[in-house]
Amino acid sequence: MKSILNKTWVMFLMSITLNSYAQNEADAFQFSQESINGSARFNALGGAFTALGGDISGVYYNPAGAGVYTKSEWSVSLALHSNLSSADFLGNQTIGGKSNGNIPTLGFVAVQKDMSGKWRNGAFSFYLNRANTFQRSFNYQGNGSNTSVLDTYINTLEANGTTPSALSDGENPAYPYDIYLAWNNYLIDVDTVNGNYFTATGLDPIGQSYQQNISGAKRETAISYGANYDDKLYVGAGLIFSRIVFDKKTTYTESTPNGDTTTYLNDFNYKFNENTSGLGVALNLGLIYRPTKSVRLGASVKTPTRYNLDITYSSSNVANFDSATLSTISPFVGEYNYTMRTPLRANVGAAYLFGKFGLVSVDAEMVDYSGTQFVKGTDGYQFGTENRALNTSLNTSYNVRVGAEYRITSFWTARAGYANYMNPYKTIIDDNAGFQIYSLGAGYRNEDFFVDASYQLKMSEAVHYAYDQSYANRAKVNFQDHFITVTAGYRF
Repeated sequence: MKSILNKTWVMFLMSITLNSYAQNEADAFQFSQESINGSARFNALGGAFTALGGDISGVYYNPAGAGVYTKSEWSVSLALHSNLSSADFLGNQTIGGKSNGNIPTLGFVAVQKDMSGKWRNGAFSFYLNRANTFQRSFNYQGNGSNTSVLDTYINTLEANGTTPSALSDGENPAYPYDIYLAWNNYLIDVDTVNGNYFTATGLDPIGQSYQQNISGAKRETAISYGANYDDKLYVGAGLIFSRIVFDKKTTYTESTPNGDTTTYLNDFNYKFNENTSGLGVALNLGLIYRPTKSVRLGASVKTPTRYNLDITYSSSNVANFDSATLSTISPFVGEYNYTMRTPLRANVGAAYLFGKFGLVSVDAEMVDYSGTQFVKGTDGYQFGTENRALNTSLNTSYNVRVGAEYRITSFWTARAGYANYMNPYKTIIDDNAGFQIYSLGAGYRNEDFFVDASYQLKMSEAVHYAYDQSYANRAKVNFQDHFITVTAGYRF
């Protein structure tokens, strides 16, 4: 049975189905992307920490930053995340969203002093980081569509020469997660005279609605060591163990107008649930150089992460006719295991310190998303078509992070930051995927204790199609993500 499910999963990815544009490629990008999720100080400064160090989240981006520490430290962060969405579809606007609380960072740094020669000190760090959050919810609906997802089903059947007997196969029906469900609920049928497929929708324009709810996160555990040479050069290396948990629930509905006498169909509802989880590992290398007391230059490289991922999925369809309600659940709970490699990430940064009064820091990051690759499936499938699509649809992304800090008093500090992450898609087909972040923050620090707070506004947009974009109407979705983070720590 497992081999049948493996082949069915590949067939499902290759078919033209609901939200069909390269969903596997979109997921591969989503698992590769990172955002600015860290300590409150890190977030407030827009994540511009490649050249700074001295912060647990900065150590994650550049392990050489551990060498900047002169005291041991532990810290923990708490965050509240609220995702808001507004969508425009067929002239109708809808609003959605979701909120959650989480622990974005937890870690400690142990400083080793009085090292030999010009090696001043070193530091070992252990850090739990929420590298990216997948929390997102949006929906859209409207009336007046002249196309149906059922039209794309018929196109798939005709293009592949699929016979009605293949759809009716009780043991292993064709397209068991979508088209088979519609077939079994009589949403599509075949004319026994000429052998052509037809749909149950009438002649009048129909209503459509789409809802997507995503939860989960990319969590990483980083173990790093950084050392300080003569207060001029800081070097560091670390291992990053990554875990992905991704849960996506999609609901799509079509309804016929009450006045359409050419059909007995009232509406149908299609649901698809997808769960992905897996582990990966990467290496992180970095350095910071101080040519003068006020200037710091930094660079870091995070090697590609190789993930071993498990995906499970299920679907159902309910069709309401004038005289009956039909319901079909996919005959299988699908499962598949595959390996994926994310792209290399490289950061460079520069910072200027105005003595004890404050600082300005700037980072530039390069991520070659076209290097994202599916390596292989457990059944030996090589993902040639999917990898070619990744290579042709994704670009190298150049991201910029800027932060500034001003010491108001000897204890209180004000902060601000900005980040711009480029859209890596060569053409906007499924999702823009670029975003901007604006941030503010403040902090209190004495010799032993500190507490920081930050607010982030992340703005992004998406162009979405519920099914094959050659047929589906376009929806434009705008997102606003609000993050409030508080970090507390103790130095000793």
